[in-house]
Order: sequence, then structure tokens, then C-alpha cells
Amino acid sequence: MRRARRGVVYALTLALAGVASGAAASTGDVVIASGLASPSGLAVGSDGSVYVSQLLPGALLEVSAGTGTVVGQSPDPVTAVDVSGRGVVVFTTSGAGATGSLERLLPDGRTLRLADLGQFEAERNPDAVNSYGFQDLDPDCGAGIESSVAFPGGGAPYSGGVASTAAAVAVLPDGSRVVADRGGNDLLLIERGSPASTLAVLPPVPVVVTPAIAASHGLPGCAIGATYHLEPRPTDVETGPDGRLYVSSMPTGLSLGRGSIVVVDPETGAIEELADGFRGAIDLAVGDDGTVYVAEQFGGQISIANGDSPITFRMVERPSAVEFVGDALHAAVGFSFGPPTGEIVTFFLR
Repeated sequence: MRRARRGVVYALTLALAGVASGAAASTGDVVIASGLASPSGLAVGSDGSVYVSQLLPGALLEVSAGTGTVVGQSPDPVTAVDVSGRGVVVFTTSGAGATGSLERLLPDGRTLRLADLGQFEAERNPDAVNSYGFQDLDPDCGAGIESSVAFPGGGAPYSGGVASTAAAVAVLPDGSRVVADRGGNDLLLIERGSPASTLAVLPPVPVVVTPAIAASHGLPGCAIGATYHLEPRPTDVETGPDGRLYVSSMPTGLSLGRGSIVVVDPETGAIEELADGFRGAIDLAVGDDGTVYVAEQFGGQISIANGDSPITFRMVERPSAVEFVGDALHAAVGFSFGPPTGEIVTFFLR
């Protein structure tokens, strides 16, 4: 996988390089909704309507009068939302295990299932072609590493298993939908009148075990220098102005700074890495000029992709989603599974 150009918009990144708070990047910010519970995704229609997906309880909200009004519900967490055309709203749900679906919100509040994502994963398991875990560890050394949540394969490699967590959905110009499956480590294509198919399988993320990593994870000294393949865990997918798909990835384990952005050709599934170094890349947005904004869940900021050195756009509390429309960047911040502290903030750009 070859790296794409380092800076998306060079002049803009230079202008922001010395800005710690990101305040100079916008003309102000406006809170358009507050009191939201666990906002997981965000979409803005061409008419300015704002939709928010809610994890618990599973619901789809439309923002109006400074708050979110429930327009759709699900027994499972609603993980993402997108809107196209004349208010055509689609969203994803994901429950325990290899479950999940792509749904369309109907005008009367009912929902229409467009794809059973959990069933697809159970039948196809596309990332079974990937090898995760330790790749070159001496068997005697690996025998001392037990299988755990942090190391599913123990000291040995393991293949992608059956797991599905629909994390995001994007609508293509022809009306097809692309779903990023965080559990399945892939992108699925759902075309009108056709069953789901695999668009791309994200490659593993290699990490070389350093002395610091070994110490922090209780690994034996013989593991230092070995290569570990993290599962990529895609978190969002967006269509860029160049027609390509932009995907955020948040691998877990060994290092928090391994989040990355890749671009995918929707025709061939070819993948290029654009930027990395993000602390929990939970969501992304692509501006009309190609600038990529990233919500960093563990970094407490919205940043601009710039090779392996993200540039701070704005420091925020617990960001969970971003969306770019017109001359404004919209963001869901203040995420919590407890009190409804979520807000939707609009940053108006120059």
C-alpha cells in the first residue's frame, strides 16, 4: 500500500501549524443542539436538515429548535446515518455479536431493511484472508503469551474471525451505499436491487514491539522487535470531491497513535494510505477542497490530516462525529454513555 501525498491542502496546513487551539481556522462556532445522549454519527442534508444517530437507546434524531427529535427507533444501537437526494435517510444498526443492518427511514417513521450485514459477515467473513497478531515471533517465546482480549491469538498469528459492527455508511452518486464494518475490517457495497458485496478489505496495521510496548503490555523480552499486525477497525467512510472513498481507521491495542486515513477507489477497491498518527480516529469529514478533518476520540480534538503529523483544527471535548457541508464543519462533541451531554457544534470556515 503506497502512501499518497503528505499534505492535502498545503497552504491551509501551513496556516494552521502554529495554532494550538485552532481558533484561527474558523470565524466562530455555534451550538445548534445540546442535551444529546451518545451521539454516534452525523449527517446534513442539502436543505440544511441535520440528523444524528444515537447509540443508547437506539434512535435516529433530527435536530430542530436546539434539540434532537426522535424520527426513528431501533432495538439495537444506531451507529451511523447519511442523507442524500430529497431527504433520503439511511442508517446502520449494530447489536451484540455478528449482527447489524442497513436501514432506510421511511416518511411515516417506519424503517425498511436494505441489507443484513451480520448475515453477510457470517456467510462470507471477507477479512479471513488477513493474518493478525504476531507474525514472526519465535514459537518458544510465543508459548508464554496467553490468548486474551488484547492478544486474541496469544503469541501466534490468527485469521480474521466472524464479527460485524457497522460503523458508518456513505451514499455514492449513483445511489449505492457503502458501509464501513468495524468488526469485519472491510467496506461493503450495497447496490440497488443487488445483495451486499465486498468492496475492499482493509489491510492489517503492522507495529514493531518496542521495549516500551513490551513493558506496558506485560510481554516477555523475547517479543521485542517482533511485528504484530493490528486489526484496522474502520470507523467512518465518506465520499470525497475526487470521487474516492475516505476511510478512518482506529486499530486498538499496543499503540493509541496508530489511527489512520486511507483512500479507496470505489471501482477497483485499491487502497492508498493518506495520513496516520491519530489518537482514536473515530470519524472524518472531507471538505470541498479535499481537506480531511478527523475527530480524534482520545486526542480531544478535531484535526487536519497531514501525513503522520496531524494538525489541530479545534480542541473539543469527546468528539464522536464530523461532517462538512458548504462552508461549515459540523461536529458532535461531548459524547457520553451517561448524562445527555452531547452537542452539535457548527464551525463556520473562512
